[in-house]
Formats: sequence, structure tokens, C-alpha cells
Amino acid sequence: MSPDNQQAENRPDDPADLLPEQSILSLSEYLSMNAAIGDRTQFEIVYRLIYTDTEHVTMDVLVEMIGEPYDETTDHVSSLIDDGLVQRREQAIHGSTRTLTYYRATSLGETVLNEGVLTLIDREHEFEEAYSSSDPSSDGDLP
Repeated sequence: MSPDNQQAENRPDDPADLLPEQSILSLSEYLSMNAAIGDRTQFEIVYRLIYTDTEHVTMDVLVEMIGEPYDETTDHVSSLIDDGLVQRREQAIHGSTRTLTYYRATSLGETVLNEGVLTLIDREHEFEEAYSSSDPSSDGDLP
């Protein structure tokens, strides 16, 4: 039996019982994080915050990256901050009284993105490779 199947057998009947007694987050908060990453623009924001080469991604940089209006991008980022997937950071600018405000994905944001949507996309690539094998003797077994 695969680890996934073994884990599924140990799941409680009631979804409310999934969390440990002293869980930091509620089931509603976990579901809210997944819903947030399900929005195309918010997915792209978290993805770009994780995988861009830019060290400090400001709001202006995000607007340019995703091609959405400034106000809409701000709303999306605010929602992602509320859901705990993105963090707003400030850094003092050397020799100035100003600060640089930038954004980064949180560890929860990375987990929800990488272990959720990107895992499903990776599996689709694996399935495609398994079924498109040019070897006629292949029986199409999944990886």
C-alpha cells in the first residue's frame, strides 16, 4: 500500500477532527489559504515572489510582473497578507529617513503553492510522459 493510501486510511471521518487539538490555525484558515492560491492573479503573485530573481519585490515591480493595475494588485497582495501567504517587509534605506517596502512569500505561501498546485502540475507532466512513451512495449504504467 502506498504511503498516500496508508495516510488516507488514518484520516478521521469528520474533517473538523483533522487538526491537532492545539492547532495554530483553524480549518477555515487552511481552506482560506487554498482558496487564495486558487485565484489566478494571487497564484501568480505568490509564484513570482518565490521564483523571481529580484531580491526585493516592491509593489511597482509586482504590478509590472503581473500586468494588473496598481489598485487591483494592491488588493490581491492585501488579501494574500490577510491569509498568511505573503509578508510585507520594510527596510531602511541607507543614508535616508525613507524605507523600502517589499513583499515576500511566507513559508505557508511556499508550502501551499509547492505542495498544492505545483505538485498537481508536476504529476500531470509525469502522467503525460508515461502515456506518451514512444516505446511500443510500454504498458503505460504510471510513475
